[in-house]
Amino acid sequence: MTKEHQYIKKTPTDTFVSFNLYDKNGMIISEHPGRICFSDVSYELIPAEADHLTFWKDKSVIPYNFETCKRWTEHINWCGFPCSIAEVKNRIVWTFKLSDFKYKLHFVCALTLARTLAEKGICHLVELYFDSLAENPKLDKFEALQLAHRNIDKVCDYYEYNTNHMVTFPGNGSATVSKREFLDNLAREGSLMAVERAGRLTDLWRGLNKA
Repeated sequence: MTKEHQYIKKTPTDTFVSFNLYDKNGMIISEHPGRICFSDVSYELIPAEADHLTFWKDKSVIPYNFETCKRWTEHINWCGFPCSIAEVKNRIVWTFKLSDFKYKLHFVCALTLARTLAEKGICHLVELYFDSLAENPKLDKFEALQLAHRNIDKVCDYYEYNTNHMVTFPGNGSATVSKREFLDNLAREGSLMAVERAGRLTDLWRGLNKA
């Protein structure tokens, strides 16, 4: 039987992202097509007039149907990474309101988690995540999110995914962090409008005081 969230095999996934920054009037501030990552906003100064960012992928490179994409987006919202999703012609588009984020790394985590649906190799963890919740409905979603990342090597060889494009990965510490620990770790990082992020993304999920 086909699972609701099943990975669609033979989808030509890629490792690129396209996004735009807009002001509060919906005018484009800057365009960033076909980038390898979100470094234009994660390592650079975000303009003070920026109101929101839209990120999109063509449906042809996303190995899940829209309902799964929508469900994944709902779940990362529940986990504390706010964004919205829409189906626009042949694309799926995510929108991130900058006012929802106080810290740069929180913003980057949200972008990275949305990207997970279409990132080569890494996209398999979406199925791992929903499988784990189906097997154990009482599993905390924030923990399930981390466990899916930690278990990616069960379905992909290490050379098939880029750990720099993940919020956490296999071997990133010995234990998951609670949502409270994650928020405490965020408070140590640079503000949203900092020139660049203050620390490593994966440290947030490792627990700065853990082995």
